[in-house]
Amino acid sequence: MDDQNKNLILASVLSFVVIIVWFVLFPPPEPIQTEEQNIEQTQAQNLPAQDIQENVTLPSDLSDNKDVPSIDIETDRVVGSISLEGGRIDNLSLKDYRVALDETAEIVTLLKPSTIPHRILCCIWLGSISRTRF
Repeated sequence: MDDQNKNLILASVLSFVVIIVWFVLFPPPEPIQTEEQNIEQTQAQNLPAQDIQENVTLPSDLSDNKDVPSIDIETDRVVGSISLEGGRIDNLSLKDYRVALDETAEIVTLLKPSTIPHRILCCIWLGSISRTRF
């Protein structure tokens, strides 16, 4: 065996021994869990789910049903519209997908217009200095 190989193997073995001895003599401290932490974890697991409020009132600027001009979008796979007030996509449906397996079922609607009662909106906040009104 070559002297260089012996030195390399010896250095590797000694380094490994030093690391093992270090962890034996100076083990990392184990985290101590107090009774308060145990009680908090148990209480957090036993919390009841909050009731969902059924009747939510919208702010006045969202609840009025005024006619807002919009630009219609229609492609091979998507149909919808973009509202000219705020640049919001307020209507979006997928042509290739249906809500049921039947061919006569209605197409999947992702976003519904803001003028209908049970609407689905997508709002994006641009920051605190934005003047865009949603």
